[in-house]
Amino acid sequence: MHELCINASRKRKLLAPAESVPTDNNNIADFFPGLIASAKRQRLPLQDCQEHSCQLQSQHQLQHQLQHLQQKELASASQQQQSSASTVPKISDSELAQPSPGLMSPQCLALLRDFDLNWEYGPCVGVSRLQRWERAACRGLAPPPAVRSLVLAHATDPLFTECIWLTYAGLS
Repeated sequence: MHELCINASRKRKLLAPAESVPTDNNNIADFFPGLIASAKRQRLPLQDCQEHSCQLQSQHQLQHQLQHLQQKELASASQQQQSSASTVPKISDSELAQPSPGLMSPQCLALLRDFDLNWEYGPCVGVSRLQRWERAACRGLAPPPAVRSLVLAHATDPLFTECIWLTYAGLS
């Protein structure tokens, strides 16, 4: 019902006689004060407009350069992550062959830790390193062969055969 009243009042305004339409400048100002105010607003001189335009262009160029630099940084960071994830530290055959129960070289420790923390080779909780390596090899995930060599060379040492998550296997 309220909508009908609004529509009816609009119709009355639209169908009003032509005498209510303003004809001189004073009446136009009364009917459209915002229009007159915007027309009276002071315009910027041409030089100020050009300076403002130059400032906007330089801001746009700076933003574009910043975005370009950020994209380069993201690309280089992702390349570094990919290269660091795919590189396996080189361990000599002599280090792999010498069984030293309880003593691990820093390179061997880093290699085994990286293998345990890399989820590309599947979950490692509840399985030995050798089982996980063989499962990953069967699925074509290309695990590092140095891990298998280390585990087989130190088959009796649980520091080499079990993953770092072994202590968490019983918590679930």
